[in-house]
Amino acid sequence: MQTADHRHPATKTQAGFTLLEVVVALALVAVISSLCLSLLSTGTRSADRALAVALANSEVRLGHQFLRDQMSHAVRYVSSSDDVLHFEGRPTTVRFVQERAGARDLLGWRVVILGYDRSQRTLTFESLPHAGDEQRSIATSSIVVDAVKDASFEYFGNIDDDRARWETEWNEVSALPQLIRLNVSLENGDEWPPLVVALRATSVRLDDDPLGALGQ
Repeated sequence: MQTADHRHPATKTQAGFTLLEVVVALALVAVISSLCLSLLSTGTRSADRALAVALANSEVRLGHQFLRDQMSHAVRYVSSSDDVLHFEGRPTTVRFVQERAGARDLLGWRVVILGYDRSQRTLTFESLPHAGDEQRSIATSSIVVDAVKDASFEYFGNIDDDRARWETEWNEVSALPQLIRLNVSLENGDEWPPLVVALRATSVRLDDDPLGALGQ
């Protein structure tokens, strides 16, 4: 007697992805990659801008600190030979006498010149330790700021017993200005915050004048 075989034949199942599924997956990968690249690019630009701003701010702080230190140490230098206060304030240049730290002799005094060189687009610092053309060889000079579009000095104080006000030049030979203000704009469009420096009231009188270079 034969027994009937009730087993069903094995069915074949298909494995893998359809073409449509592959296309959809590739599209999703492309969209995600595009978003990631966009975010990375934005983050890089933001970091670059932040770095540029930080460097610019650092340059401004260093420039302000150096210039403030130089101008705040200006003294009222009057020589016995002429009784003239050696200070010259112009729209783009300021000259004054300064005592070098730790020095108490004649050679410890120097002329400091801060000026805007329009042709070179620079704000410069120059120091003349002694008087006379023969001493020019030991004068020191340096660039404080470059790529300067414009720079100007202003002076605040009383002139001719009038009310104190800001002036573009200082021609009062009997006194220093109370304040000096420096405005700087750069060629890239940035502008420094105005630097306002209060001058000291120190007075100095010497029998000999080692600073004749101031008037040259």
